Amino acid sequence: MMTERKHKSRKAAMARADRAFSLYIRLRDSREYGFKYFLCPTCRRVLSVQMADCSHFFSRRMMATRFDPDNCVAECRYDNRFNGGHLLRLRPYMVRRLGRDGYAALERRSREKRKWTVAELDELVAYYKALSACLVDGMEGGGVWT
Repeated sequence: MMTERKHKSRKAAMARADRAFSLYIRLRDSREYGFKYFLCPTCRRVLSVQMADCSHFFSRRMMATRFDPDNCVAECRYDNRFNGGHLLRLRPYMVRRLGRDGYAALERRSREKRKWTVAELDELVAYYKALSACLVDGMEGGGVWT
C-alpha cells in the first residue's frame, strides 16, 4: 500500500514536472516570434504556438536528459507525433545548435542512469515555472498560454 502511494505520488510529480518543462521549452522557442509563433526545426514551417510540442531528441525514457533543455525543442505536433523520420532531420539541427562537442556530451548524458525523487521533481516544477515567468515578464497582454 505504501509503495503504491509513493508510486502515484512520483507519477503525479513527474506529470507536473513534464508540464512545467514543456511550457518552458515552448515559450523559449517561440520568444523570437513574440510567443505567438515558432519555427519547427524539422519541417521549417513557422506555426502558431498551439501547434507546438516539446520534442525530446533523446527519448523521455532517458531520465538523465528528460528535463535537459539542450535535449528539447519546440517541434510541430505532426513531426513530433506522426513523422517517424523526424529525428533524422532533427539531428543536424541539434548538432548545429549544440556544436559537435555539446551534442556528444548530450548523447553521453542520455545514457546515464537517473531516478528522480518526488522532492527533485517538485524543485524542477518550481524552477521551470520561474524560468517561464522570467520569459513572459515582458510579454504584451501579460497572459501565459498553456
